[in-house]
Amino acid sequence: YGPSSYDWTYVDPINPENFFSSILSSGQRLPNGNTLICDGDSGYFFELDTSNTIVWEYINPDTTNGILSQGDSPTANFVFRALKFSPDFPAFIGRDLTPGNPIETNPNPDDCDNLGINDLALSSLKIYPNPATTIVNIESIDAINRIELHNTLGTLVKVVFNSNTVELNNIESGIYFMSVYHNDAIVTKRIIKQ
Repeated sequence: YGPSSYDWTYVDPINPENFFSSILSSGQRLPNGNTLICDGDSGYFFELDTSNTIVWEYINPDTTNGILSQGDSPTANFVFRALKFSPDFPAFIGRDLTPGNPIETNPNPDDCDNLGINDLALSSLKIYPNPATTIVNIESIDAINRIELHNTLGTLVKVVFNSNTVELNNIESGIYFMSVYHNDAIVTKRIIKQ
């Protein structure tokens, strides 16, 4: 069974043998081109940018012996897989997404760093028409640096620089994720190509 070869691979740059899971695990290509990886038998999640730099990481503190304190070394904190969803994911409609208390006991919030890209809303961003057949227009008062179009498998299918339009003539019909970049801000929206 396929595929016969891979499109992308990742090896831990410091200790290649360190990145291994005998069971479980998952990988997800994100609409912005990053990759979310779940090392299931270690309960370890991390996200890599397109340069294979870790932008954030997290260790599951829920073990068979209960919830750990922040900083404890976990064992038996297995995770089947991890998936990342955008705030506009349909299942979140009408739900409170306000962050709650940390899972860990005795958390130290001062020890956390924000390493990711800002997921900010560009001012007055409008994408139309959607569904589209030949072209998508992006209306914003902010200058747009780059637009990326990914399919549902996370494969980058088109990149446009310094433009407010994306031509879809050579794109197959289906659902796509359009990431609109302005400096260090990113907005990702789902579009349908008819």
